[in-house]
Amino acid sequence: MKSALLAALLCCITLASFAQKRYRYIGLMPGGAIDIIDPYYPIARYDINVVPFVFETPINTVTDIKCASIGIYRYGDSPRLSAVGGQLVFPRYFKAKQRYSEKSKGWYLGPFVSGTRDFYRNLYTASPGLEFGAIFEDKRSFALSLNIQAGGTYEFRLNRKNAMVPFVAINLGFGFWVKQKLYVRGGSV
Repeated sequence: MKSALLAALLCCITLASFAQKRYRYIGLMPGGAIDIIDPYYPIARYDINVVPFVFETPINTVTDIKCASIGIYRYGDSPRLSAVGGQLVFPRYFKAKQRYSEKSKGWYLGPFVSGTRDFYRNLYTASPGLEFGAIFEDKRSFALSLNIQAGGTYEFRLNRKNAMVPFVAINLGFGFWVKQKLYVRGGSV
């Protein structure tokens, strides 16, 4: 029930954002995370996000909303898809745009929350934290992003006691800014 409500809310936000003429960032953001303290994940094992789709759209002149998918492939002794989930970030840019419809670029800091279902360790996770990063663009529509995330992962374990684990993640993204018009009755809005 909660996941259906969250999916409906994200769908409404996305559809509302498409009703206006502005830039949207669509891209890929592969990255990896390291749990700082976790006895069940030795340092010789590492994870890569193999489903790194990202969508970002402005909320106002300084704040955007960014949605990202998570599909973790675990490398190590038994390579496999180990976790799936999603992430929601609210990047607040240090320099405001002149107009609402411009591309977001430059340095930002923002809160995020992510949730995953980890099949390898048989648990669910909720991860609040902060993301610090930047978006760099060329003169056309291509953009490159780099961010660092730090936070804590609350692990809802199905067969053991729940735990809180601090983590750090680094993501490098690339994608395109797309300016879209909404066509209504033969005209554009």
